Amino acid sequence: MNMALTTSRQHSKSFADTNLNMLESDFLCDVTFAAGNEQQLIKCHKFILASRSPVFHAMFCGPLAESSDVIYVPDIEPSTFEDLLRYVYTGNVSIKADTVMSVLYAAKKYDVRGLESKCKSFLIDNMDSENVCIILDQSVVFNDEDLKDTSLEFIMDQYENVLNSRAFVRMSKLGLGEVLKLKTFNTKQYELYFACKRWVTEIYSEAGIHVTNEHIRQELGDELISLINFPALTLDECADIVYSENRDSELGVESKKMSHNALTDNETYTCVLL
Repeated sequence: MNMALTTSRQHSKSFADTNLNMLESDFLCDVTFAAGNEQQLIKCHKFILASRSPVFHAMFCGPLAESSDVIYVPDIEPSTFEDLLRYVYTGNVSIKADTVMSVLYAAKKYDVRGLESKCKSFLIDNMDSENVCIILDQSVVFNDEDLKDTSLEFIMDQYENVLNSRAFVRMSKLGLGEVLKLKTFNTKQYELYFACKRWVTEIYSEAGIHVTNEHIRQELGDELISLINFPALTLDECADIVYSENRDSELGVESKKMSHNALTDNETYTCVLL
């Protein structure tokens, strides 16, 4: 008999508490996972996992049921897998800012929807202009439309702070594309234009490379460039872009008439990336 179980926890009124005791004591465990690159062994119970997750159920009970003694999970760190198990066994887990993304990944992988909802609520409750771009990126990776929509709504509401945040220039290209696709974006195209320029500049900053028009075209590509509404730029904004960088703009534009006199006329010209 495992003496670790002869404690007051066996008489607890909490089913979650006794479940956790079974997990932590390794008592009657019948499956072992090797988590993370270090392959840390974690023992647990098939019947509990299968009762809480359709993915685990298929893993143990389906036609392609896992038959090996150890199941390897290299894409989930041991601490994250333990958080997943704690929720599966008890319905509770402590979500923290530095672990929420990894726990959300694990919850989605094993379709533990209660934990997924808990992680998303944490992200939404703690969303700010410095982390919303990170959350947007992850929502794209996870293909989570609800989280993506919430992130984009926040960006529309707080666009000035977001566009000037450090996280914006570190956002993925896919995330940037989602921002540029916004049809009801309140920011001026002029501000969006230079935000994209800063995004490209960040890519080359560590190497100390001076960004040229070619770099801009290469990194943004035709798809993202087409999402910037250049005709919405005012004449003054066009002139500022052309002349503010000594006629050698990193994100240059050309207008239908290139002379200085033409740019000061009260006409609207279509500006496009060089």
